[in-house]
Amino acid sequence: MKLICNGIAAWGSNTYGQCNVPADLGSVIAIATGEYHTLALKADGTVSAWGRNTNGQCDVPSGLHSVLAISAGGDHSLALKQDGTVVAWGSSSYDLDTIPVGLNDVIEIACSDYNNFALKADGTVVAWGSSSYDLNSAPESTTNAVAITASDYQVLTLNSDGSASGWGQESYGEISGAQTHSDLVRIATGDSNTLALTSDNQLLVWGSTSYDLDEVPTGLGEIRSIAAGNYLALVIETDGTLTVWGRDNDAQTTVPPGIGSVIMADAGYGHVVALVDESGFVPSTTPSTIFATAGLPLYDDISLWNNADDIDVSFLPSGLSYDSITGEISGTPTATGNFLTRATAQRGFAQSTVLVPFEIHDARRLSDWENVHFDAIEQANGDSSDLADMDFDNIPNLLEYALHRNPKSPDDRATTALSTTALNDQDYLTLTYERLKGASDIRYIVEVSSNLINWGSGAEHTTRVQNINKTETEIISVRDQSPITSESKRFMRLRVEPIY
Repeated sequence: MKLICNGIAAWGSNTYGQCNVPADLGSVIAIATGEYHTLALKADGTVSAWGRNTNGQCDVPSGLHSVLAISAGGDHSLALKQDGTVVAWGSSSYDLDTIPVGLNDVIEIACSDYNNFALKADGTVVAWGSSSYDLNSAPESTTNAVAITASDYQVLTLNSDGSASGWGQESYGEISGAQTHSDLVRIATGDSNTLALTSDNQLLVWGSTSYDLDEVPTGLGEIRSIAAGNYLALVIETDGTLTVWGRDNDAQTTVPPGIGSVIMADAGYGHVVALVDESGFVPSTTPSTIFATAGLPLYDDISLWNNADDIDVSFLPSGLSYDSITGEISGTPTATGNFLTRATAQRGFAQSTVLVPFEIHDARRLSDWENVHFDAIEQANGDSSDLADMDFDNIPNLLEYALHRNPKSPDDRATTALSTTALNDQDYLTLTYERLKGASDIRYIVEVSSNLINWGSGAEHTTRVQNINKTETEIISVRDQSPITSESKRFMRLRVEPIY
């Protein structure tokens, strides 16, 4: 391990000097590891490289400047410049050192051993290099990507709706596992594993059982970032603690004690490099999910960086806008769902990107629902009261809210549905209704009776038999505990009452 004053720590395999951090680097703002070489992006927008140089991957082009991001492959290197163009050097195999004609507006880059990937500002991906595993075949449906990660076998993008897209080859669910989720805010893939972080800070892993890659270490706190390498997984917590697990043939999982707070880390074929300089350009806070209600104004701001020269925000939910002068997101969201907004700050040639998750729902509080559907005059006139029925469909406002309906649009659908369920040669009355998911200020009570005078509810009288989840609602079926007989009629009803 080599640790020097400019804040880079490197450990693990050092066969080609990939851990021999130069002593004259100066201020470093980002690092990247290839198979057996290492890149460092400096605060002045230039790049340094060291380690194996068999194909010129460490021969940084003369005059390269204004670099915002770097990535390293097997025997080649990539740099993203401030003007959105890409520079490549090193191995010429598969034209890795040749940039596709007309490639511009790039916001993020990634490498595998024999491929290059460029994420453009419009959410599309350009890929070139080896045709193995169809890594160059980015699906045409990839149009809303906000982040990209790549390995020798698969490529994954994180999309603006919190989902993941992927292509290539998988052996352990590295692609399909991530594609089953729609609440992701971070993603990273290695040669035999994929890591993802959800909006509620849950770390998900898919990968080979070798080296316990598919196991999440216990005791992790709030996570800032994730990375993956060759049979390695890396997690950085918000306090700067770095945890590494996986293959340990060169002690690469043993984080040196006392290295300080880690800003970013990357892994090659047996070595790990970490940037630990406390003056590095990282978010001053970790973005948490911003909850909002469709149809109601949003008042929130982004204060993720200290002393940023410029902040660019893209992929905002519809209806919202960002003021780069005040740093405020404002507007009224118009669509429900999970969204990922990409926020990139720049200070000099240093660039830092975070993904800010939004979770926008229909109104889940009666007061919010009233503000969405009724203006001030209507509220003053009592048109928004619980028992008012402005659309004259015989469904009062409280029930319209509870059943997730529009109080100004007549709805002839039944509020509930009754059926019978056969059980042990007897028939039981069953009531089905649709309710607003997550509503905390109303109570849904299913009641049963044999005479329409005395009503009972709760586990003694009813049992829930089905629960179907939808995006904003859930369909509930509740069965009477007493069977229908020739001597006893059975009745069921749904009662909705506010919780004050």
